[in-house]
Amino acid sequence: MSKHRKYSFNVLYLLGSILILLGLFLPVLNIGPIHITGLKMLSNDRFSYVVAGILIFVGAGVGFIACFFPPLMQYKFSGFLMSIFGGVLLFIMYGSTLVKAFTKVAGPGFYVIIIGWVVAFIALFA
Repeated sequence: MSKHRKYSFNVLYLLGSILILLGLFLPVLNIGPIHITGLKMLSNDRFSYVVAGILIFVGAGVGFIACFFPPLMQYKFSGFLMSIFGGVLLFIMYGSTLVKAFTKVAGPGFYVIIIGWVVAFIALFA
């Protein structure tokens, strides 16, 4: 792989990590007048919300930091998997509720996180 192409995919992965982190600051779930951001998940009473939020946040953060330090490049994949695992955990725990009311519940942060995962996936595996 050429050096230019490798750099381009690194920038693409960085963009995916930034989108995931940005999505955590936007409302992920809108339940009536209540807007739950990814950061509010970290201070929730439910342990699974906290674990899922931490995994998504730390995974994206690890990927973001790994883009700037070449010795840490091998951690990009680990960060991506950690972030995806947090999303899967959240879906497993509350999937039936989210699927039933998906169009009513999902906020803009949810879609930004999904787009960030897709961009990071493309950068890692293209």
